[in-house]
Amino acid sequence: HALQLNVIATQQLLSLAQQMQHLQAFIHISTAYANCNRRHIDEVIYPPPVEPKKLIDSL
Repeated sequence: HALQLNVIATQQLLSLAQQMQHLQAFIHISTAYANCNRRHIDEVIYPPPVEPKKLIDSL
């Protein structure tokens, strides 16, 4: 269920956004528990521990 909500649904939203000709921004706000393994979380994009496509394909 988490994979469906956090990865697949986001991919579907991005796909939809790419079809919107006048869209100026796509902003995704993650959950409060993203990167919870870190003591300090900076305003940067951290690399995922697993590529989302590989995770989806493994199911």
